[in-house]
Amino acid sequence: MELTVTTAILAMLATASMSLVRTSYTAWNRHRLDNEKRQSASALLRHITRKVRQATAVLTITPSTDSSGSLSVVMPNGDFLVWEHDNATKEVRYGIGTATEVLATGIEQLTFYGYKSSFSLTTDPNLIHTVLMITQVQIPRLATTTTETWYSSVHLRTW
Repeated sequence: MELTVTTAILAMLATASMSLVRTSYTAWNRHRLDNEKRQSASALLRHITRKVRQATAVLTITPSTDSSGSLSVVMPNGDFLVWEHDNATKEVRYGIGTATEVLATGIEQLTFYGYKSSFSLTTDPNLIHTVLMITQVQIPRLATTTTETWYSSVHLRTW
C-alpha cells in the first residue's frame, strides 16, 4: 500500500514538473523569437544608416505613403546600393544594383521619407539631404499582437 501511494505521489510530482518545464520552455522560446524580431529591426536600421551616411546621393526613394518601401543610393565608388521591402514575405532585401540578398526577416513595414535641407518632404532624389526610415515588427501576444515601431534618420555627408 505504501509503495502504491509513494508511486502515485511521485507520478503527480513528475507530471507537475513536466508541465512547469513545458510552460517555461514555451515562455522562453516566445521571448527569444520576440527578441530576434527586435534585433532584426534594429540591425536593419543600423545597416541602412551606415551605408546612407557614406553615400554621395539618393538615386530613388519610394513615397512616404508606401509602407513597403525601397531606397537606392549612389556610393563614392559608383556602386548603387538598393534596399527593398517585400510585403508578401515580410523580408527586406539588399544588394548592389538589385536587391537580391535577404537582410532582415519579420519586418512588417519599411517606410522611407526624404527631406530637403529645409526639412520638408520630397521625393526628388536630387533634393534629398536627410532620409528618415521607419520600420515595424509585430510581436504576438496571447490575446492580441503588439506592433513595435523603430525610427532612424541619417544625413548624407556629401551635403
